[in-house]
Amino acid sequence: MAATVASGQTLVFTPIDFPGAVMTNAQGINAQGEIVGFYTDTAGRTHGFLQSGGNFRTIDYPGAQLTLARGIGPAGDTSITISARVSQDAFPAMATS
Repeated sequence: MAATVASGQTLVFTPIDFPGAVMTNAQGINAQGEIVGFYTDTAGRTHGFLQSGGNFRTIDYPGAQLTLARGIGPAGDTSITISARVSQDAFPAMATS
């Protein structure tokens, strides 16, 4: 799918679908094209993900009922911010890999 903007530039839309997921939601992208977000699996559980170089990696906060990857650094670092819910309490966490 493609679209043309007023400047005449053609934009190409690429679907982002985590393999086997019933829903995928992209939340952030950096200058290197690495994408973070979250997906829901067939069991109804929500996981964060990182897509880099066409490969997906799941991000799960230990013990959490759900994990949402919300952003990725602009310089290509792999620091991401995740929100994880354990029981009824929600809290932000910073993960670096």
